[in-house]
Amino acid sequence: MASILSEFKKNFGIEDNLAEEKENFVQRINQTVFKKIQDSFYPYKGVFVFLCYQLGVNADDRISSVNRLNYGSSSTIPGIRSLTNDNFTETLKLLVLLYKFFEDQEEWKKYINNFTLLALSSAGYDLEIRWNEGMFYPSGAEALDEKLIDDILGVLQENNRKSIFIAYKKGIKEFLESRKDKSKLKNVVRDMQLALDETSKVLLVDKNVGFKHLLKDKNWDEIVKNKFYQKIFIQLNEFADKLAKHKAEAAFNEHEVETFVYLTGIFIRLVFIQQ
Repeated sequence: MASILSEFKKNFGIEDNLAEEKENFVQRINQTVFKKIQDSFYPYKGVFVFLCYQLGVNADDRISSVNRLNYGSSSTIPGIRSLTNDNFTETLKLLVLLYKFFEDQEEWKKYINNFTLLALSSAGYDLEIRWNEGMFYPSGAEALDEKLIDDILGVLQENNRKSIFIAYKKGIKEFLESRKDKSKLKNVVRDMQLALDETSKVLLVDKNVGFKHLLKDKNWDEIVKNKFYQKIFIQLNEFADKLAKHKAEAAFNEHEVETFVYLTGIFIRLVFIQQ
């Protein structure tokens, strides 16, 4: 949804500026998420130390530096902003890390999520990123189709399918990273196979039988609740075998891996729509 400023600029023929909007996004986050955590979460020092560790920064050195002339009884803990220096990419990193830090605290997760989305929607220019459940993704990636990503992850969360959610989300992340590092394509296939394996258990009478084992057993009437999925199971498994064969012969084929990602997402969505 376009922001009110975007409409204003359009009315007056003012051109949007990506660099400027990135700076604006950073300041919106500084004033909301970062400030709220620093002012309201106790002990804030724990947050700062966690962030420093994840970034490979020495927290003790940072704290000592700001307290060099402090002769009082209490120490001052540097703000989160001191770790980003108002850099757009570093701000994105910190938002992801903060969401991870508060993964077991729903109220804080909700706060971070809501104000990150608000900052994105307030931009007068497409920042070319999307935020979904604690992670940023490039908005232009084909793999980030709304039905393929947002809907599926949402359905998995609603149905409390954590193992599938983790594998599928990790596979998507690896796929996006593979655009710069082709060696990650093998990880994508592995993660999607795991997501399929976990999804298959939803359909089976025996929950201990997984996707690969299912295909070796011909007693479909006894082990599969819905016969509609028989051919889908077989075809997906054959596709996965083909990708693995390609690995043995040469590098993974990017377009075939992308297709496998799409098919996995469609299959997961189909399974849970039918539940």
